[in-house]
Amino acid sequence: MLIESHFHAPWWARNPHLQTILPKWLRRQPARFVAERFELADGDFVDLAWSGEISRDERPLIVLFHGLEGSIHSHYAKGLFAHLQRQGNEAVLMHFRGCSGEPNRLLQAYHSGAIEDAQAVIAELGRRFPGKPLIAIGYSLGGNMLVNLLARACPHELTAAVVVSAPLRLDSCADRVNQGFSRVYQRYLL
Repeated sequence: MLIESHFHAPWWARNPHLQTILPKWLRRQPARFVAERFELADGDFVDLAWSGEISRDERPLIVLFHGLEGSIHSHYAKGLFAHLQRQGNEAVLMHFRGCSGEPNRLLQAYHSGAIEDAQAVIAELGRRFPGKPLIAIGYSLGGNMLVNLLARACPHELTAAVVVSAPLRLDSCADRVNQGFSRVYQRYLL
């Protein structure tokens, strides 16, 4: 079941660039997490950032996927992690290859269609925490990857999924980032 968002920006933040840039400066949450290196079947790894010790109870485990060139240190990830921790929720963020601050072993980049690493992590979480509901949240390019994962593999371990600001038409997004003020993002990401 798809539920459409009914978000309406306040009058003072209707500009999309303001909505993108302002939270980076307003949300200055410290990132408290426990790091884990998760070894992949191909000999490479992805790093996980845990919100803390995960219980064996029936509270859901929230699995986060960051956006392009993001990490646990991105303002949106830190903000969501801090909020989840304050609420007593449990979470883990999967860093895409090359995004945890350490180069990967293999010369393989992540992209919106590369669902295999997320599949492996979700399957492992299902094995480690049987019966615990798993909820996935994907931001931006991580949201695009999550939509791909749901469409192509739909892991049975996932109970629900949320996609936030996903660029579903990558071609038009690439064109847009090359125009006007949006070139600021291009320079920042590169």
